[in-house]
Amino acid sequence: RKGTVVPMKKKNNRMKKWMQTVAACLAVLLLGGGGLLVQQAHAVTSVVSLDVNPSIELRVNSREKVVSCQALNQEAQAVLEDMDGGRDLKGVKADVAVNAIVGSLVRCGYLDSLSSAILNSVQYRTGHCTLRLQQELTSVAAGDSRAAVLSQTVQQDKELEKQAKANNISTGKAALIRQAMALNGSLTFEGLAKLSVEELRDLIEAGAPGMPIGMQAALEA
Repeated sequence: RKGTVVPMKKKNNRMKKWMQTVAACLAVLLLGGGGLLVQQAHAVTSVVSLDVNPSIELRVNSREKVVSCQALNQEAQAVLEDMDGGRDLKGVKADVAVNAIVGSLVRCGYLDSLSSAILNSVQYRTGHCTLRLQQELTSVAAGDSRAAVLSQTVQQDKELEKQAKANNISTGKAALIRQAMALNGSLTFEGLAKLSVEELRDLIEAGAPGMPIGMQAALEA
């Protein structure tokens, strides 16, 4: 107003600096906490593999959510085609992902007979128990197909992972192959890797007397 003097108070720079310091500290804490959450979300605690002849591997975090999905052979790529090669499964719960994959295996004709077998394996890191997860995923796999479900837990093994990678199979199937080789030392890992889970199951149940000649050769004979 005209004739009114309004005194302008000097700003308190010390208070302003203190507030800026507090804000900076809070920002660091929030960023640090956010980084930890991101790190936990991407940390793999279990590796779930589904094998028939297609071999598919799911890497799962502590919240049982899929971090990544990978097709390990050409047949698996066709199974995951409708899921953008497995990328659509990233971030979903492991049981939902398994249900989707089993459904696709059924549609592709891999689990359409009572003699079919699907191997569900859960590889766990040291100190991380996955028995409940294994049982849950086995139940999901069994509920959506007519196939027999073979279930196992596999402890992390670098040598087993190396053999599996060299033969384009999962560590779960590699562990099943080791069971067969334990029954008959003359069998080769490379030869057994070419068999389906159904053939490996039958071979182990028979005591692994020798290398199977294959379904087609048997039919011709």
